[in-house]
Amino acid sequence: MLYGLLLPSGNDAAVAPAEYFGPRLQEGEPTKEDGVTLFVAEMNRQAKTLKLAETKFLDPNGLARNEASARDLAALTWHAMQNKQFREYVKTREHECDVLAEGNAKRRVTWKNTNRLLADEGCDGVKTGTTNAAGACLVASAYRGDDHLIVVVLGSTNGDGRYEDARNLLRWAWEQRKDKKPEEIQKK
Repeated sequence: MLYGLLLPSGNDAAVAPAEYFGPRLQEGEPTKEDGVTLFVAEMNRQAKTLKLAETKFLDPNGLARNEASARDLAALTWHAMQNKQFREYVKTREHECDVLAEGNAKRRVTWKNTNRLLADEGCDGVKTGTTNAAGACLVASAYRGDDHLIVVVLGSTNGDGRYEDARNLLRWAWEQRKDKKPEEIQKK
């Protein structure tokens, strides 16, 4: 399911774990709140724990006009990239597997990563997104040696523009860093 969520941005793959895990997040006696509501509340608690002050989740997939700043998305990405499994998912270009169809029949699906930067040297993820409210967006991660950058592009007017903007940001950032000694580069 995580491949379906992280590669082709499957909105259904964002809602399904919320429906499943949400009820398990409540304390005490069961309430009438649905799983998605409980899951989103936990997402907001986690955002607060991570000090993402400009982030507010309304749903698990972003279609309800979630709010997040570029700074918060970069910080969230940094935390997520500390998880080896997450890093493996977001750098995967294509994943093929069997899924259950109606009547317990199996069907073969192939999910392709929508992040075109994965073809660029040093790029290892992270996530594309497109909504009417936010436009075409991209959070990208790239390495040169031990140096790691995360760039965030929000509100691009078209899908291609987000990749061009991310490449330009990475090119500019590498240029700014090339003459600095490692101890001069602030790492967060």
